[in-house]
Amino acid sequence: MDKPLISVVICAHNAEKTLRQCIDSCLAQDRRDFEVIVVDDGSTDRTAEIARSYAPRVNVISGERRGPSRARNEGIARSSGAFIAFTDSDCIVAKDWLSRLVECFDRDDIMSAGGRQLSPADETAYGRRVQEFLAQAGFLSDYARQAKGVRLVTHNPTCNVMYRAELFKQMPGFLPGLWPGEDVEFDYRVRKRGGRIVYTSKAVVFHYRPGDQAGFMRMMERYGWAQGVLVRLHGFFRPVQYAPLALILLLCIALRFPAVIPAAALALFIYMAACRWSASSILLFFPAAFFWLAGYLKGISRPCRFSES
Repeated sequence: MDKPLISVVICAHNAEKTLRQCIDSCLAQDRRDFEVIVVDDGSTDRTAEIARSYAPRVNVISGERRGPSRARNEGIARSSGAFIAFTDSDCIVAKDWLSRLVECFDRDDIMSAGGRQLSPADETAYGRRVQEFLAQAGFLSDYARQAKGVRLVTHNPTCNVMYRAELFKQMPGFLPGLWPGEDVEFDYRVRKRGGRIVYTSKAVVFHYRPGDQAGFMRMMERYGWAQGVLVRLHGFFRPVQYAPLALILLLCIALRFPAVIPAAALALFIYMAACRWSASSILLFFPAAFFWLAGYLKGISRPCRFSES
């Protein structure tokens, strides 16, 4: 029996440093039934040139800067597969990546499958610290999941995910103007329709992380902003979105019972120790949490309007 065609969509903006590795890994899959689409999102470097050098094995869509959501939607519109897989231009996918994702669709109600993120072999020292932090602070980012096996989840990030193509014919795609968090918002709508989302640790991508503190803090602030915006759009639907409310409640209690603050700090330290957090992750936690919270407050307090086109 013929295998279903899979469309791989890569959204790229100024990705000349990592795009070639990304495309090479996609083309080296252990199956033949796939196509690769690179959407050049208004790059000003050699991104488009590099992508076009792979023709005809890679289809390239170029245009002005429109943001990841619209860029992915353009890739979806040009795709031909029964399944659509997404990865980022700063990722290297494992040779069996597509095979491991597509095997998860063993039930009709499974609409999406995603996998694990690890550090590339040549990742910077700081990038490895960020990867370790994201893996250990899953409750803060819900991003770099490291669990083993296959399980139902509420969301998989678009650096490592596959959807049934029919899904994009039944409902609007990624919300233009929202990034990051556009994948979280889309998965929320998938689950509201009754679709199931699964995670498998066998589907692996190697993801480059910010190479310095400034880049990582910008990323955390943006993550926080996205969660605030999502609360405005859909209300509270993720545990991490309640974190600022818990902090406000803690501060209110501390006004009357000051001993609550050191007690809470001790509880947090005990939790980190019990989960075997590294010293570098503990040091990253506090500035990351601060910038995430700052972004969250911006996102939840400012009006936002998004279109579906």
